[in-house]
Amino acid sequence: MAATYGTPETVQLLIDAGADVNARDTELAYTILMWATYGRRQSKKKVQALLKAGADLKATAPDGRNMLLIAASAGDVPTVEYFFKPGSTSPIAPRRRDGANAGRQGRQWQLRRKPSLRTLESRR
Repeated sequence: MAATYGTPETVQLLIDAGADVNARDTELAYTILMWATYGRRQSKKKVQALLKAGADLKATAPDGRNMLLIAASAGDVPTVEYFFKPGSTSPIAPRRRDGANAGRQGRQWQLRRKPSLRTLESRR
């Protein structure tokens, strides 16, 4: 519950006290990292603390969802953006074939697709 509803400081206190950062609950088999994103309360800071303490970023729930999918379905925009920011080295951020972060590619594509005011004026 501390990972979902607690503060980043509470999560850090539990980590410092020796809590197992890869423990799973008995009902859904979600990891603490998954529950931290589900709560959406300063979850980015909690995720960063858990990852620094060695939480398994690639863990999946029995239904196949990982931390990033749970964060996205919960509407946890800051955490999702953290993993998709340009230059992210996250192993769960989508990658292109050449290994570059797909988030950067998507942002560049959006910038190219948005017509500028100058472009619109020249079409008149």
